[in-house]
Amino acid sequence: MNISKQPPAIHTAFNPIIIELQGPESEAEITIQTSGQSDVVLSGEFFNGKLVIDLSTTIKKLLSDKLILDYLVIIGEYTLSLAALNAVVQIGESSNYAAKRGTFRTNFERIYLYEGYENNLYILGYPETTYINFNGELYELYELYGEITSGVLFFVPLQLNKKYVGISNDIIAWPLENNAGDIILTNAGEIIYVKLNNGAEEHRILLETRCIPDSPFYVRWLNQQGGFDYWMFSYRQYHNRSVSSPELFKPVILDQSTAIGTDIQLMLEGNEKIIAGSVGLTDNQYEVVSKLIYSPRIDYYDKGIWKRIAIDKGEVEKDTRMKSQSLEFTFKLPDPQLQF
Repeated sequence: MNISKQPPAIHTAFNPIIIELQGPESEAEITIQTSGQSDVVLSGEFFNGKLVIDLSTTIKKLLSDKLILDYLVIIGEYTLSLAALNAVVQIGESSNYAAKRGTFRTNFERIYLYEGYENNLYILGYPETTYINFNGELYELYELYGEITSGVLFFVPLQLNKKYVGISNDIIAWPLENNAGDIILTNAGEIIYVKLNNGAEEHRILLETRCIPDSPFYVRWLNQQGGFDYWMFSYRQYHNRSVSSPELFKPVILDQSTAIGTDIQLMLEGNEKIIAGSVGLTDNQYEVVSKLIYSPRIDYYDKGIWKRIAIDKGEVEKDTRMKSQSLEFTFKLPDPQLQF
C-alpha cells in the first residue's frame, strides 16, 4: 500500500482534505492524532486498488474554535504531519497554504488603530525564522510572541506609536524606502509588509491611528483567510430591545376587592440587537467588511472583554458607479438574563 495523494503540509480546513491510497489490500485504517484529544480512526474499502478518503468532516469537528489545528495522520508505516487552518477557499483557488507562508491573514490594505482597542495582525510565518523589524532592531517573531497553536501561525499585537517596518523569512529586513533611499516614516502610521517566498510580491498595509469616535461599536470576526479582522462602527447605531415568547397565567381570584390583576407573567424572553453601518468605504474596505456576514464567529468589544454575537440580518449591496461604498448589519447581542 502506498499514498498516491495527500494534503499539503498546511491547508484549509473547510475544503476537501483528500488522502488517496493504492494497493492490493481490501481495506485500510487511518488514525488521526491531535494533542489533548482522543484518536479518531477512519476506515474504508479499496475499489479497483484505490481508496479515497476525505478527512474534512473529521478535521472540522476537531478544529472547533481554534485558528489552526496540528495533527498527525497514521496509515500503516506512514505518518503525515499536517496543519489545518480555520479558513476556506473558493472555486478555482488552491487550498495549499504551505505556499502562502510569509503572508498576512487579512485582505485589508489599511488598518485603523484606536487607543485601548485590540488589533492583532495574523501572519502565516516560518517556524523560528520569521523576523520583524522594530525601529531598526531585528527580532525573531517566534521569540517575541511564540505561537498560537502552531509554529507557523503568529500574531503581532499592533500598537500606537510603534514602528513596524518589515517581515520576511530571511535575516534581511525589507524596509520601505522613498526615491532618495530613506526609510519612510509618517505621522499617520507606518507601512508594514510581507515579502513572499519568491520575493516578487509584497502585500503592504498602512497602519493609521484614529481617534475613538462617538458611540464606538468595535467588532472582530474570523475571516476566510484564517485570522481575525477588526472594524469600528461609529457615530450612529440603532439599539433595539424587545421581548418574545410571553407566557401568562390567570390566578384564581377569591376576593375581587383585593385583586390587582387578572394575568400574571410566567415566562418571557428578551432580545437585544444593534443596527450598525459604515459609509465612505473604499472598495478594499467594502470587500473585507462585507464578508463579515459569512463569518462563523463574531465578537464585539464591551468594557474590556470580547462577547460573542451573531448576524441577525445582513445583506450588503455594492454600487459599482459610486466612488465610496456603504453597508449595514443587524447584530444580535447576547440574550439578557431576566428575573423569571
